[in-house]
Amino acid sequence: MSPNFLRQAYIEGSLTPWRLATSATGARSASCNIRTICSSVNLARFITAPQVRGAIVSKSPWSENPRTGQTYYQILGVLEDAEEIIIRAAFRSLIQKYHPDKWVGDKNYANEKTIQLNRAYKTLSDPKEREEYDKTIGKDIYKNDIETEISDAITEAWEKAIKFYPELTQISAELSQISSSLQLTFKIAVTEKRQFEDSQSLANALKEKYLRRYFGTNKDVQTFALFLLKERNQSAAKELNKVVAILGDDATSERIISRVCDEYGIKNFILPFGKVTQDAVIAAREFTNLKISLWNTELRMQAAVKLVTALGVRVEIGFWHDTFELNGKLLKFGGLGLVKYCEDVAKKITIADERKTNH
Repeated sequence: MSPNFLRQAYIEGSLTPWRLATSATGARSASCNIRTICSSVNLARFITAPQVRGAIVSKSPWSENPRTGQTYYQILGVLEDAEEIIIRAAFRSLIQKYHPDKWVGDKNYANEKTIQLNRAYKTLSDPKEREEYDKTIGKDIYKNDIETEISDAITEAWEKAIKFYPELTQISAELSQISSSLQLTFKIAVTEKRQFEDSQSLANALKEKYLRRYFGTNKDVQTFALFLLKERNQSAAKELNKVVAILGDDATSERIISRVCDEYGIKNFILPFGKVTQDAVIAAREFTNLKISLWNTELRMQAAVKLVTALGVRVEIGFWHDTFELNGKLLKFGGLGLVKYCEDVAKKITIADERKTNH
């Protein structure tokens, strides 16, 4: 086959990268001739790079859609570890949306979308091709969150579901703050698997898997990652992903978080709470201004509860202890333990706020 034919076939999506190589090399091993083929068909240069957390850092010529810059997963709007049932459902619904007989807009645009969808599904629906493709995009490398398309079919099924399970709306909204692909994957999973009764557990599992893939298993780092994602600070999230990939999960979380915060000028985050709101800053000042004495013990307790509540933490005051819920965990403080704990928290918030003001 001529280089021009191969190049055009690849761009149009009728040849996947692996089939591109095998078509040009015949009986020879495709994997050994990818560099040669890329050169002969005048595609972007393929540069091999060391692997980090099992993913190739550099991009191959076929790692993204050559026209939109999207990966195949982003074209379908699903996560990179999406199950086959999710990929199939996303493809089926979108291909129906852009069918020439149904699309009322520009036919050329619909044809372009159809080509992209077919190319993506052809690769991701084949286990071997998907495995080879995943090696080229770096599955553990965090990529910019791109607004996903939702087909009419998925929207219709979702609208019917939330009539009977209204809690799905809040769960979906929380996932959208992290990733639009995460949100869409959840919607498809719920409707396709009919996990309406156990939707919260499904959402938690998807979120946990997402955070582990891109930011490791350290809970403090995951809390920081959630903060960055919800703040739409994708540049810092990318940097955090790279640092974790290099240093691993055993590195000191404080060192990692402090470095990223300094580099990106982040002043409104403290462990273990996450984002520091203005209400929390005010509550910290009120708590700090209360003098320590036997006469204002009750006032300091009230100020402590106000402080952690402003940080999004649930507190229950008991006769023998105070129950303190943070990131799904229940901690108990006896006596004035919560007050002592908040002394350190208020100090951290005050320092962070002063740095923010000076900056």
